[in-house]
Amino acid sequence: EGHCRAGVAMSMRWLACAIAAACCLPAIAADAAPMFRPFEPDSIIAIKRAHAGQPLVIVFWSTDCSYCFHNLELVARMQASRPRLRVVTVATDSVTAAAELQPLLARTKVKSETWAFGDASPDRLRYAIDPQWRGEMPRTYLIDSRGNIAAKSGVLTAATIEALR
Repeated sequence: EGHCRAGVAMSMRWLACAIAAACCLPAIAADAAPMFRPFEPDSIIAIKRAHAGQPLVIVFWSTDCSYCFHNLELVARMQASRPRLRVVTVATDSVTAAAELQPLLARTKVKSETWAFGDASPDRLRYAIDPQWRGEMPRTYLIDSRGNIAAKSGVLTAATIEALR
């Protein structure tokens, strides 16, 4: 009988530990997950609203666009001289590829709010961003403190970003 009680007590302690560990796993997994938000058709409105009144650079990039990485690295260098420069990066790859996107973006050293295309079709997302945009990359939107927007396709120059006020 003594062995039985000890065995039940041991089983209960083991069960309690297993439950506690299982409860912690989602929190651990969430901390390890890349922080890419899904970009949906209304996301551009939310981004503009959140940064209203401040100069903002929105950089659209993709894993298969080598020039995109030049732009991201330039933006990172500009941030070194303008630490208050606000930057939002949006990968045109699926948010489901966040594990692949995170190390590529980290290599550029850009400090940004990060998004990746969500469930809507890429054509629908591009149209929501800018009806004139046909998908050429890299694509950057420079928004000044008054809300004026300049769309740039191709590689940026430092002068383009420096002019943003």
